[in-house]
Amino acid sequence: MKNSDFIQMTQCNIHSIKFPVDNVKEVLEGATFEPADIYTTIELVKNPMTNTKVLELDNGLFFTLRTTFKKVTKELLSAKIYELKKSESLRDERMPKIVPNTDKEWRQIAEAHLLQVMPFSSELVNVFYSPEKELLFTNNRSKHSRLALKHLIKLFELAGFKSIVVSEEKLGLNTKLTKFLEKGEPLFKYLHFQHEATLRKLANDNEEFLTCRHLDTLEGKEKALGALQNGFRVQSMAMRYESEEAFIVNFKLDEHLKIRSMRFTEYADIARHLNGTREAHKHAILTEYLEGQLNALLKIASATVLEFTGETKLESFV
Repeated sequence: MKNSDFIQMTQCNIHSIKFPVDNVKEVLEGATFEPADIYTTIELVKNPMTNTKVLELDNGLFFTLRTTFKKVTKELLSAKIYELKKSESLRDERMPKIVPNTDKEWRQIAEAHLLQVMPFSSELVNVFYSPEKELLFTNNRSKHSRLALKHLIKLFELAGFKSIVVSEEKLGLNTKLTKFLEKGEPLFKYLHFQHEATLRKLANDNEEFLTCRHLDTLEGKEKALGALQNGFRVQSMAMRYESEEAFIVNFKLDEHLKIRSMRFTEYADIARHLNGTREAHKHAILTEYLEGQLNALLKIASATVLEFTGETKLESFV
């Protein structure tokens, strides 16, 4: 694990949640989680640069969850099944003394063999929580990230997270883009459109994709408008957020308001400082950068998902 892992964020999930206690930080600091199974554990990691599990920021809290597990891939499973069928490995005394009759039984036996010898893997999930906005941001959408969040729910005895679900008609990204192209109307408050969009069209069970660039030019606008009039719909748009302190993040905003392909312009420099051998100022550098990340995420959320929460249903996350 590198120090820069604590600032890693290339995508973002946003959840609505209110922890039912006032001392959220203290509860997290003392948190222990039950193992998910014999090979899977979840823990809240102590940050080596702050020597704490939870970092208090101006607008919220930051912490990192780690899931440790054994990863059995489809490729490994297929190879092991082939090996077992061609060998006497089923006679291993540690394994159940049965001869598989179905594909499911072969998979179960192969997985049991693999779990005996595979090394452990781990995955980190960086989490921001804003008590004021009742929003929780994570940098990961994997199944192990979801598992870690389920254990966080259990810790606070909550029923679940909430994810904001907005109908396509209410989002109106196609309408927004059309108005921008025709009249120059801004797309989102606080955010800068990078004049690039990916459009998608479903025809005869086939998908067509069209990348439209230079949408600040007459030629680019005409190309995109023609495509929208011909049945294409917005799949994603290139956006940028820039704070007054010049903290900049570029990202893709997709048709479901998911934030993807995030690129923080300061990331490489900050990562180099945090991974360096000199220990001086790492705490301060980390804190300042995380403050910038959280503030950017709150502004992006305010301009996108929170703009549509009125008269919008909330759906259980788990």
